[in-house]
Amino acid sequence: MRKTLLITFFVIFSLNITAQRGNRGGQSNQGMRGSSGGQRPSAEEIIDRLDQDGDGLISKSEASEARGGRLAENFSLLDSNSDGFIDADELNNASKKNRKTGNSKELIKVIDANKDNKLDELEVAASENLKIKNNFKKIDEDSDGFLTEEELQIYFKDVKSKKKKKRKSKNNKE
Repeated sequence: MRKTLLITFFVIFSLNITAQRGNRGGQSNQGMRGSSGGQRPSAEEIIDRLDQDGDGLISKSEASEARGGRLAENFSLLDSNSDGFIDADELNNASKKNRKTGNSKELIKVIDANKDNKLDELEVAASENLKIKNNFKKIDEDSDGFLTEEELQIYFKDVKSKKKKKRKSKNNKE
């Protein structure tokens, strides 16, 4: 149900964790790539990295400190049991859901309060999804004040393409 938003979040979150790794003086980036090289870190590795109090959970305050608070933006979506913490099962479930769905359709299902199959600025603002909120006018290609599934698909495809180019460029520089 929340798959689209989670996909977006998980991609951003994975990239943020890798970037954060460089901020911990002396530690290499290898550790956050996951146990098999270039893959995303596992849920356990993510929790290991962000869990400051050692309880095996990510609290909202711990999430707020992770790379500018991007994890905190979608905290309530990941905290599926609403206990105020994100555990490994919730991260794993989010990851599994993300692999199975398309972004735009699921994002609309999650955020669309009036069930008209499109998102207005109020619905997006209430969702706490800053990426969509901050890019609303850019995503709204026909400037009708609503985001449709097609407009969101174009936006996500564009974001994915830009990230891919950025990674290629970065890898070529190394």
